[in-house]
Amino acid sequence: MKRRGLWIVAGLLAVALAAVFLLIHSQAPPAEQSASGVNSPTVTAGTPDAAVPSSTTASAESAATQSASQGVAPDVSAPEVAATARQDAKSTMFRTDSAGRLITDERARLNIEELVALNDPQELRRKVQELAQTLPPAAGQQLPELVDHYRNYSAAQRQAIPPDQAPTSEQDAITQLETLHALRVQHFGKEVSEGFFGSEEKMQRELIELMRVQNDPSLTLQEKAEKAQALSQSMAELKARQ
Repeated sequence: MKRRGLWIVAGLLAVALAAVFLLIHSQAPPAEQSASGVNSPTVTAGTPDAAVPSSTTASAESAATQSASQGVAPDVSAPEVAATARQDAKSTMFRTDSAGRLITDERARLNIEELVALNDPQELRRKVQELAQTLPPAAGQQLPELVDHYRNYSAAQRQAIPPDQAPTSEQDAITQLETLHALRVQHFGKEVSEGFFGSEEKMQRELIELMRVQNDPSLTLQEKAEKAQALSQSMAELKARQ
């Protein structure tokens, strides 16, 4: 058991500090493109202009070919199917509650991150306006405000915690996390901040606690291994829920 415990302690301690650093900086998108820059050619499935899955297009083309062979004009063309799919993608990027307001959870935050990272300011405004028109009035008003808040938060984050400033101890990691938490509450408010970042902050705190346990001289190797296993299980369950 001692040998097994030693391996657990050594392995988890080796990755914990690096994991905290990656999680802390995982929300920071690349610096925004300048207004005169060229839009990123890469578009992912979560963005408004995401390409239609190949299976959808293939199905449309197959239907059109079959109708032509039977002398019957197809009801829906492939471009129309593509346009419909793109509209559906836009309408599912952001969810709303029964009052017509945005559900500000991690999914919404990740979509906002993607919009900000992949578009220059002019293109970002255009896409946000298009998305706002697909939402209920209350949510349509919220979205541009949240995007502006996120851009301001990102700039403040890069200034407060430079990407190359990795924590060197659990205390440094706690300080960085508390700094980030304060910035998030400042820019988004307590409720939205919790919805956007609450799960990731909990994961980060679990990792920091893991580092603290491994560096605690009052604990035996057996105790460290047991605590490490419990924390590892807790983090796995949290990740699964995400």
